[in-house]
Amino acid sequence: MSVRSHPYTVLLAASVLAATAACAPEAERHALAEAPRAIGMCASCHGPTGRSALKGTPHIAGQDEEYLVLSMLQYRDGQRPHPAMRAVMGSLSEQEIRELARWYAGQSPCPEGGGG
Repeated sequence: MSVRSHPYTVLLAASVLAATAACAPEAERHALAEAPRAIGMCASCHGPTGRSALKGTPHIAGQDEEYLVLSMLQYRDGQRPHPAMRAVMGSLSEQEIRELARWYAGQSPCPEGGGG
């Protein structure tokens, strides 16, 4: 059984998404309703809208979509060394990666109510 099809991967993603949604401000909860199915894999570190609250974790909201796709594929394939990112990306298909990239590229890089 591959990591991608392992039931615990789906369970982990669902539980992270549920926990993130419960703690997210109203705007983020609304945004999550339209997010890709695999959003929980990224949201735990990068935030559901791509604005990370974790020190040392980059914001990815508003990044170029193709850059995000390329980066995630490189993490998945081991071309970019980062064990945590490789583990997360290793469970995702290229289609899921493209959906996540499209989602995060479409998010505003500015904090809610902020100007930059």
